[in-house]
Amino acid sequence: MIKKWVLILFFLTQTAFAENQLYRIGVVLPLSGEKAGIGKEILEGIKTFSDYIKQINGFEKFQFKITVFDTESNPQNAQKILTYIETHSDDFFLLGGGTTDEEADKLASIAENKKIPYLFPFRTAFKEKKESYFFPVIPSLYNGFKFIIQYYKKENMDLKIIYDETTKEKAFQLAPSEMLLEYKEGFEANLSQVSLLFLDKTNIESASKKIGAQSIKVFNFDQLNLLNNSGDLSFWNESIFVNFVKNGDNPEVKFFKETYKQFYPDKEPSNYTMLGWIFTDLVYEAVSRGVSRKNDRITGDTLVEVLEAFSDNGGGYGNGCGYNLYYTQFSQVNDYSRIGVSGLYFLKIENGIFKIMTDFIPFF
Repeated sequence: MIKKWVLILFFLTQTAFAENQLYRIGVVLPLSGEKAGIGKEILEGIKTFSDYIKQINGFEKFQFKITVFDTESNPQNAQKILTYIETHSDDFFLLGGGTTDEEADKLASIAENKKIPYLFPFRTAFKEKKESYFFPVIPSLYNGFKFIIQYYKKENMDLKIIYDETTKEKAFQLAPSEMLLEYKEGFEANLSQVSLLFLDKTNIESASKKIGAQSIKVFNFDQLNLLNNSGDLSFWNESIFVNFVKNGDNPEVKFFKETYKQFYPDKEPSNYTMLGWIFTDLVYEAVSRGVSRKNDRITGDTLVEVLEAFSDNGGGYGNGCGYNLYYTQFSQVNDYSRIGVSGLYFLKIENGIFKIMTDFIPFF
């Protein structure tokens, strides 16, 4: 029996349709407890997209039933939920969510063993090498940085993080001491091939000129809020926005914000709100295309095929936010030189000017 940790069920439909066109999705989120804010914002995004689709009568050929399991930010509850999902896996067409490593790892394991597509964090996809499953990457700066540092360390790559007095405390929170390099006279002689700059904005320009043509990542660490995993990133006299919902002005973000305001006129959306929107949008578009192609109930394999086509055709939310918000397979990002972290680009400097080396930038 499902107890109180199944907090909410809602149907994304206006039209009664045949039972064989009902797609049930299980999403694991914290909607109470210390991480409730994250779960509630993601859920708001899910509801915003579903309400918008109902407005335009977009559920004529199929319907979704989304079951949201509330972990209550409690590991014991999460374990009960995951056990329930595993034993009732035949009920689910798709799995999503998981806000801790343990939750994401277990959901990925269930997905692999039961052959259910799982939309999950890029970090988990990369670590587990799940080439058959797809994911919306989760906007967590802190986790993104931790992952990339762990990755370079595991691969024995010489990564240096350059910090100054203004960022020293936060740099030491994030990185092992052997990766840290103080910004002072002659620092460039100790640089590795790949470096991160955690500097006050007043030091970034002079540091970048000394580095020359080496590959770097630039981040104004003062802007990072480690508590809520979001913040605004700016460097030099231009801006790359990590808080893309607040600052993004590309058509997709604008449309999301305008639609959100229709349903929540007195609130402001967050990165997590848009994550919920993107999650539901991605599933809706994939099922819509799969149903149109098959003209029948689609399987998880068909969903994966459609998602793969999205990626092969440059799917995602464009480059208007300062980075691509992208969906893809592990196999397409297994070259470390193409990994982006939380809106940060691999860059090179030519004649003192930053040049982006790749526009493939998943964020975590």
